[in-house]
Amino acid sequence: MTYFKGILTVSDVGAGKEKPDIFLKACDVLGTTPSETIVFEDARYAIDTARKAGFYIAGVFEGAASQMCNLSMYSYSDLSLSLLRSVL
Repeated sequence: MTYFKGILTVSDVGAGKEKPDIFLKACDVLGTTPSETIVFEDARYAIDTARKAGFYIAGVFEGAASQMCNLSMYSYSDLSLSLLRSVL
């Protein structure tokens, strides 16, 4: 894979995104900790789960849960390196 160290699905961890398992497994794959990792998410319940587990959150949606996120955007086309650096 050119751009990703791995791709995970809920099938890989046996739990949905209402539990932090998939986010924590991603940290294992990346060799990072939650405080070093940004979760990009559009589902409110998954945003809440990742936030409670100590991750930085980039919400990709139309504003509904922006107060729960460290960074909010309407589309991945809004993403830039300077925007990411502002979070970490």
